[in-house]
Amino acid sequence: MSVLGLIFSGTVIIGALLKPRFWCPYCPLGLFLSWYKKFSFLKLKKDCQKCTMCGICYNVCPVEIEQVFKEREKEDVTFTDCNLCLKCVEYCPEDGALRATFLGKTIYKSTSKGFFSRQDIIN
Repeated sequence: MSVLGLIFSGTVIIGALLKPRFWCPYCPLGLFLSWYKKFSFLKLKKDCQKCTMCGICYNVCPVEIEQVFKEREKEDVTFTDCNLCLKCVEYCPEDGALRATFLGKTIYKSTSKGFFSRQDIIN
């Protein structure tokens, strides 16, 4: 049993060094959190008409959720794996394409102005 434990620990440590949040897709705690997300006050919403499918939301997502990027019909894109870090909203270059709502009221939305100001800092 100790050899199996060492192999498991070594895999998790090496994976964590190679990829941020390596364990998140496999963590059993995510299952419990996904049940509570159905009743969450905080939601991630998408206006599919404004989305240009640039892929930035997928590229900045720490848990690599591509459903937000690929969704073309539903407005609510709060998926079970999402930890609601809202980086997708922060980096989205389209005005109002992604937004965070609390009890149905928008509290944070994507803007092209914010996107371009972040690009000046990066470059």
